[in-house]
This record gives sequence, C-alpha cells and structure tokens, in this order.
Amino acid sequence: MHFALTDYNCIGFDLDNTLARYKLANLARLQYDLLAGYLVDRKNYPREIRGAPVDTDFLLKGLAIDTKHGNVVKIARDGRIVRAAHGTKWLTEKELLEFYPQKRAEFVEKFVRNPVEFVRVYTERMKFCLDYFDSANSLIYARLIDATEHKITFNRMWEDLTEALYNTFSPNYDDKGNIYNVLKANPEEYYVRCDETVRDWLTSLKSSGITLFLVTGAYKEAALDTLEYVLGRNWRSFFDLTVLEAGKPGFFVGPADDCSNCEALSDGVYTMKCWRNVEVFLRGAVDRPKCLYVGDNLIEDVYAPVVSSSADTLHVCEELEAENSTGYHPDEKILSSDRWGSYFHDADGTPTFWNHLMHVYPKLCVPNVDYLAKFPVNHKFTSTQIV
Repeated sequence: MHFALTDYNCIGFDLDNTLARYKLANLARLQYDLLAGYLVDRKNYPREIRGAPVDTDFLLKGLAIDTKHGNVVKIARDGRIVRAAHGTKWLTEKELLEFYPQKRAEFVEKFVRNPVEFVRVYTERMKFCLDYFDSANSLIYARLIDATEHKITFNRMWEDLTEALYNTFSPNYDDKGNIYNVLKANPEEYYVRCDETVRDWLTSLKSSGITLFLVTGAYKEAALDTLEYVLGRNWRSFFDLTVLEAGKPGFFVGPADDCSNCEALSDGVYTMKCWRNVEVFLRGAVDRPKCLYVGDNLIEDVYAPVVSSSADTLHVCEELEAENSTGYHPDEKILSSDRWGSYFHDADGTPTFWNHLMHVYPKLCVPNVDYLAKFPVNHKFTSTQIV
C-alpha cells in the first residue's frame, strides 16, 4: 500500500527531536551534569556522581527505570523483560528471574496494554526513557543506586531524581541549573539547524495547498527560542497554526474540559491542551481535514494520535540511521549500545516493544525530516515502510 504526503491536506509536526534536531552527545552530557549538580548540591548525594564520565554504552532510548527494585530494564514486544541492570551492575539470567518471575512484571504488563494511560498515571512506579531529553535518566539513577544503596530507599532516590528533573526542566527555575537557559546561551553547542533543503520542502508543502501546523509540548519561551534558531526568524511563515505547551500525550486523549485552556500569544501562535481545538481550526482552514502528524516520541506523537483521533502519523527515529539503515550518524554511540543491544530487537532477534509499535501505528518510519525533504512532496512511499 502506498501513500504520499500530498494525500493529506493538513500536516503537523512536533518540534524537539523532529524539526529541531540535537547534538545528542552534548545534550546527554548537559542533562547528566545538571541533574548530578542538583542532586549533589541540593540533596547531598555523593560528590563522585558529579563530573563522572557519561557511559554512553549504558544509554539507550526505550529503557525503563523500575523505581521499586532499583533496576533499569529493556522490554520485548510482549512485555517480557529481556535485559536488566541493578544500578549499573548487569543481572544474570538467574538474578533477572529472581526479580521478575517468568521475566514478567505487573507494571510493565499495564504499560504494554495501555501505554498512554500508564505514562499519564503510573510514572511514580516505572519511568520510560521515551526520547533524547530522557537519555541521561537511566544512567544517573543507576549511579545513585550504586552510590547509596542500603542508605536510601529506591523510592526516595526516584523522588529526589524527579525533583531534580522538575527543577532542571521547569520554566520557572531561573538560574544556571535550568537546561533551557543553557540551550539559549549556547545554541550552537546543542542544536542542529534545519538546512535550506528542509525549509524549501516546508515551503513546497504549503505551496501545494497543505495546511501546516506545529504541536509541541515545549514551554513557550523555550519553544520560541528553539524555532528561531533552527528555522530562522521567519519560522512563522512555515505554519498556519503553532501550538505550544500541548502536554502530550494528554493533548490527544485528555478530557473535553481541557479544551477551554487556550491562550493566544500572537497571530497563529497559541498555548493549547486539547487536540479538538486544532481540529476546529483545521475545519475552518480546509474542507474535510485529512491529517498527518510527524513526531519522534512513539507514545506521545505516534501511538496517542492514532488511537485517540482520526490523524495518521509518521515516526522520526534517529536509531534507524545509527543502526545502518540509511548511513552514518555522528552520535551513533548515544543511539546504540553493545551492552543493551539494539533499540529494535534483543540479541536473539526478539523485537522490542518499540519495534512492535513502529510496525503497527505509523504510516512510515524515517531517520529524520531531512530524509523526507530529499523527495518531491508527491513522492509515493510504501505504507508502514521502515527505511
């Protein structure tokens, strides 16, 4: 089955890790340093955590932090836990089964049955590293276990890390420990600018009669700074509607009363919490909207829109490039791991849960938006193709 972008009259984009690409090794180092600094300075964790090398081989998107047992785990498509570490110590098969009989855990089963509900409700029990802004979480949590086990409970460690995450990523934490201040002050260290090919491609989509919109969960100041850096000062010309602080995945699945929470910031730029507001706008822009949403987060940007709205989705996955589907990736060491194995499968070929989602929910999986921009806007892709 084939489809083209021009089959749609409305196309939406996520921002972070979709239109805005990052220098992932630098981003992981920054996240680690800010979180470690907070935990050492504010929560009195051992000083050796701060400044320690970032062990990139312990990082992999899609890992989960089990806050009850102090473990980091990798899950297969059916919810089985196929690899695990206690702190940074790798569990043997016997040890894994002692923690998780038959390689099963109740909370992983809940996640597999309903990923959106789990992400929204159960984050105090198990936290999944769903995108590159989560990339350092598994490593720093594991090192907290190594340094303080038998002194502090696993749940307390997770509470402290959650506090550090909130303060590091909060728009109200106005000092050098806030990640957005660092990104704004040193954008060339962390962002990859969209090249002219991508900007021309966006213009071509609009010229073909497609309504373009942006939906991002980023805080408004951070999002506006990011858009200006990666797309240029005329970034507004690419989009008919820009939605900030969306709060995905709840944006797609949340209750109707969220739809009243809408603020106009400037012409065509809003903060919104509800997909239905976007649908109202699109119905005013085109006759019978047919929508495609492009994003990187498999739960927030791909699964949630498909199961909760009429939109189709297209998945951006940089691991495709790192694992040699399309060529070289400069941050390959952040995107692949010898110890955890492939993002897409385990050592015996068992597909991961993320591999399963990629084959079922998006129309297409690509390594980056730059790949799409190489083709004419009416190019026919093979549906469910993973390039």
